[in-house]
Amino acid sequence: MSSLINKNKKRKCIALSCKKILLEERINKLTIAQLAKEANIGKGTIYEYFENKEDIVLELNTLLYENYRENIYEKIEKEKDYREKIKLFLTLIYEDKFNCHRKIFKKFIGITYSSENNSIIEFQRNWYKENFEYLKVLIKESSENKRLINNDINVDELVDSIINTMLGFFLLSFFTKSISETQHDIKKYINSIYKK
Repeated sequence: MSSLINKNKKRKCIALSCKKILLEERINKLTIAQLAKEANIGKGTIYEYFENKEDIVLELNTLLYENYRENIYEKIEKEKDYREKIKLFLTLIYEDKFNCHRKIFKKFIGITYSSENNSIIEFQRNWYKENFEYLKVLIKESSENKRLINNDINVDELVDSIINTMLGFFLLSFFTKSISETQHDIKKYINSIYKK
């Protein structure tokens, strides 16, 4: 069992040591040799822990997401108003301390469009399910307390549309909108589904 723990720890160390180069370079331009050099290990050693560079991005994304998730849940739980909880849930990713995670997550999204890697697909499913269930609790509570403009709305459909909209805002924040514009637009969007 301890060899598995050590292997997992080594995977994490390798992924974290590759963070700088993954942030600076386009993933399709990177080679395993460059990543190994950045991690200060041999190219062959990388293959003992990862199948390819996409697996390294997945591992790094997973680590950063775990840290991010702990931070946002803690912050959201302190908020009393459900509308504000949802706004926090959708906008905290834009805080400066999560810039690294945003950039790695963007690269991860790019990989997911062309990947058939089962681990990446599994991460996506788990990410969606976890975020769906968390947001569903917040929306359901709002609906039960008659806070939504339309309290008879199908909660699952609303949650799905919010998550898809959130991903759209996320991608736009890299190309057409500033961070502050993105945060403003998300808050405006959430306000539009709530009573004044």
